Amino acid sequence: MARHKDITGLQSGRLTAVRYIGNSVWECRCECGGTKNVNTAYLQNQATTSCGCHHGNIGHGMSRSRTYESWMHMRQRCANPNTRQYEWYGGKGITVAERWNSFDNFLSDMGERPKGMSLDRLDPHKNYTPENCRWHPINSGRKCNTPMIGTQTIAEYAKTNGLKYHTAYQRWKKNKI
Repeated sequence: MARHKDITGLQSGRLTAVRYIGNSVWECRCECGGTKNVNTAYLQNQATTSCGCHHGNIGHGMSRSRTYESWMHMRQRCANPNTRQYEWYGGKGITVAERWNSFDNFLSDMGERPKGMSLDRLDPHKNYTPENCRWHPINSGRKCNTPMIGTQTIAEYAKTNGLKYHTAYQRWKKNKI
């Protein structure tokens, strides 16, 4: 008999894998209380995210929006070991606030993603929570290994304080700021 990877508890949108049925299929429980049998691959790549309760106009209707895309990518980075960026997020212990397992709660807390912005953590070493996240310009140079002065990168700090980058960096390096 072929072995299967145990993904019990894996979340895909509103679905949670609860029991392996066989032939790469898992029984999943939906947040609405329904159940659905889903292929392992569809769960792991978030292709199936509900029992059907959120199809059509039911639910938030934002499944193709930039905001929903940011929410899905955030959850993937933190929970799916098969995602390319997992090692830098979930692999380092970064998690998503339990409240944000619901897209509706995420949308309520963050609002819609403005054009040209991406989801950013104020402190890149802390979890995705309403208190630690904001919409920030894309390609701002912030990564979890970027040196920080408070909640700013060295480049942001230099610009805010009228310094050259090199000056701010040297001060940071010598622990003077």
